[in-house]
Amino acid sequence: MDYIITIDCSLKEKIVNIDKPAVQLLEYLVKPISSVRKIIVTDCDFENYRNSVKEYSIEIDDCVQVTKNGVAVVIHGLNSQNVLEQYIFIRGDIFYSFCMYSCGQEFFEFIRENCGDEQASSSVKCANLAIKFVLHEIGHAIDYENLFMTYGYLPVTQKQYYLPKDLKEYAEREAMTIWSEYFAERYALSHIQNTDIPSVDEIKELLSDTFSQGVVTDIGKIFRLLYWFAFYIAYYHSKTETYALSIQNDHQDIMALLNELSNTLERLYNESSNWEFESEFANLGGLFIKIYELKYLS
Repeated sequence: MDYIITIDCSLKEKIVNIDKPAVQLLEYLVKPISSVRKIIVTDCDFENYRNSVKEYSIEIDDCVQVTKNGVAVVIHGLNSQNVLEQYIFIRGDIFYSFCMYSCGQEFFEFIRENCGDEQASSSVKCANLAIKFVLHEIGHAIDYENLFMTYGYLPVTQKQYYLPKDLKEYAEREAMTIWSEYFAERYALSHIQNTDIPSVDEIKELLSDTFSQGVVTDIGKIFRLLYWFAFYIAYYHSKTETYALSIQNDHQDIMALLNELSNTLERLYNESSNWEFESEFANLGGLFIKIYELKYLS
């Protein structure tokens, strides 16, 4: 694994002063993932972060799209020898907080003694967020490698879809994205104990939305609903607790499909190397379409 800090990273000097424990932790976490070749720390500014992701990824993916205001991402692709490679990018401010986390409690006591309780509390909060972000991306890398090595599947980063003609193919791809977010969050939560209960506000708002705005917009809303639902259930599954969404009676049919999705994702997580892949792939896509049709076409 190559560890790189980009030249333009404004926190480079501060990072290198405390990064040894963080690098050791990263090496330990990614050691089982043979395809992770680089950990790249970028500048804190989003535009500089995005430019670095595109620049360093070009050998394995020349069509990278970076989520607006993103803080970390895994880029995967096949190199010139057709071998899977993955690069994990982390924005500098997030990585610096991850470094603080890796230094342990003594570092925060040092901050408290020299900068006061408020600064120490703020640093602890940032560090706890940072470790979760980093672990989540490592979870993605594990999932991508398993999907490729076990099933020959590599998520498509760029493809033009025409809806509704390509709805089945599009739904299957987006459902696999939902799966990957669920897996990555379960992986992150398996390594950390004290995390906040996820908000249900976005889920409830999207459940309440019944106004069709055309197939493209409606499908986008279904994706967001399932995206936030995946994070929500990942928390409860990781705690082996039962979730209980308080919803209106007219959402019960949708909730039944969401419960089916919840059960499916948990089963797939427990059997991630023993799928009937084509069947599961189609099933996830089918659930996506059923929820869309029930919500906006019924």
